[in-house]
Amino acid sequence: AGPEPIVRAATEADLPQLVTLYAELCAFHADLDARFGGEQEPARFEAELRAWLANSRACLLAAEARTEAGTELAGFGAGILQEGLLALAPGRSGRLAELAVSASYRRQGIGALLTRALIAWFRGQGANRVFVGAATCNPSANAFWRKMGFADFVTVRTLDIGSVEVETDREII
Repeated sequence: AGPEPIVRAATEADLPQLVTLYAELCAFHADLDARFGGEQEPARFEAELRAWLANSRACLLAAEARTEAGTELAGFGAGILQEGLLALAPGRSGRLAELAVSASYRRQGIGALLTRALIAWFRGQGANRVFVGAATCNPSANAFWRKMGFADFVTVRTLDIGSVEVETDREII
């Protein structure tokens, strides 16, 4: 194991490596459950990453690992500020939108470094709570989030409505 990775603000120059990491993340999730999609659309990945870079309410971080050949991005984390829903979480909160660590760098503490840095950024922005989602079919991610101190709070369910008959007794406008 070499020196600890550096977590820093991502830049436009990081986009090619970030797109590769994002594609790896999407493919990983698609292998877990086909509902995640997994379409490899680099232009869409780049557009999403650029949107985070341009959004003053968002934070896009890169974890840079030092290798014998120089440096490479080992992972990234993205978070966004949101105003709370009165019934759910009053006040400003943060949503950890994405966390990706390349397969060759997993289980080396990089996800924890990125998570702590995002939490610190949220705290500095006045957030009082941070939300994160994890696929139920991903036990590693769920164990990671529990280890990081996150607790179950809300369960989100899904229904593919293309195959469901819905009866209504009145017209909905």
